[in-house]
Amino acid sequence: MVRRARLNPVGLHWEQFVVGERDGRAVGVAQLRRHSDGTKELASLAVEPGAREHGIATQMVDALLAGETAAVYALIDRRFAHHFARWGFRQVSPGELPRSLSRTYLIGRAVTTLGSLLRRERIRIVPLLRPAR
Repeated sequence: MVRRARLNPVGLHWEQFVVGERDGRAVGVAQLRRHSDGTKELASLAVEPGAREHGIATQMVDALLAGETAAVYALIDRRFAHHFARWGFRQVSPGELPRSLSRTYLIGRAVTTLGSLLRRERIRIVPLLRPAR
């Protein structure tokens, strides 16, 4: 699912994932990726096209963030960033990203810029932060 959604395939640690189901089959995945410096990132969020608009992504994010008190970052297509305000995420400048996530952000921007040209669909990654609680 992550690869089909053209998301970053680096750092896929399946024990950190939740799986969204609908009618008994897996239709979504998401993980709380832990970087080597301790940074936490909401990542690899994908829902199969036919299962969207049923709250599956919301349920997966709810499950991953339940009880999480550390700061959590996310790199999200700008079109969807406003959805993350419900969990307390806000947009931050790239300069505010921890070193471990800054490189991922820069690579993601380069890849999505190229992808935008090839697919003729504008994708713009923005960094989000949900502060520690």
